[in-house]
Amino acid sequence: MSHILLHSRAIYRHIQTNIKAMQNVKNQRKGQLIMKSNLDLVAKYNPVLLVANSILDRSFKDGQTMTHMKLQKLTYFVYKKYLEDTGNTLFDEDFEAWKYGPALRSVYEVFRAFAHIDGYYAIFDGEKNPKIVSLKHENFYDALDFVMKRY
Repeated sequence: MSHILLHSRAIYRHIQTNIKAMQNVKNQRKGQLIMKSNLDLVAKYNPVLLVANSILDRSFKDGQTMTHMKLQKLTYFVYKKYLEDTGNTLFDEDFEAWKYGPALRSVYEVFRAFAHIDGYYAIFDGEKNPKIVSLKHENFYDALDFVMKRY
């Protein structure tokens, strides 16, 4: 019974954190809930979380485990590879210099309630499917493939 209660609290914290992160993004964008990135992603979601979800989705399908640090590093490497290949950025949020490497505050805020991220996503569509970068963005998936094979 206590395990169920702890899991429920973790889910509640995850939801609260996601809402808080979205409110912060909304405030940063001066009330504009719809954001654009250089990937032409137009969504009601933070593009950083779409990228993180895409990395998580690939990891889960490949049977890999995921930690906060690994997700942060993979996000950085995908961002860097995409920038090298296209000359464009994936999203506007800046990486912060943390003790163990570059990190994105929004990714940390969403997933900090979980010891391991396995099986969790940041955002979902209306059908409870994880929201990921559109498959039509081949350059993004080329960068993702390169990073996932290498790391």
